[in-house]
Amino acid sequence: MDEKSEAQELSGVGLLLMAAESLKRSIEFTIRQLKAKKVKGEMKLRWSRALVRQVEALVKVVEALNRVGGKSGVELDLASYLAGLESQIPKRFVSREFTGIVRRVQARVSRRRR
Repeated sequence: MDEKSEAQELSGVGLLLMAAESLKRSIEFTIRQLKAKKVKGEMKLRWSRALVRQVEALVKVVEALNRVGGKSGVELDLASYLAGLESQIPKRFVSREFTGIVRRVQARVSRRRR
């Protein structure tokens, strides 16, 4: 591999890592909004839907990282991160879609461990 293609690959991985970190910060902000007492119920439903979209995006970024870098450790980290998120979210805002995403990622990680 020549230097130019190696630099392009590194920049791609770097961008994906930046996207993952940005999404994690966004997810944490969304969870704070779901826990906030000043936020009204209707807005919390919107935040809950936004959370599902953010988690879906994070899963796609991690899948892209795995394709580019082949790092299954990132996916393992994602599974534990999502499990931790599930416990942080108020129960009434944990949607079926969110739970389904968490279960799919955990199942994928458990298959790779075998």
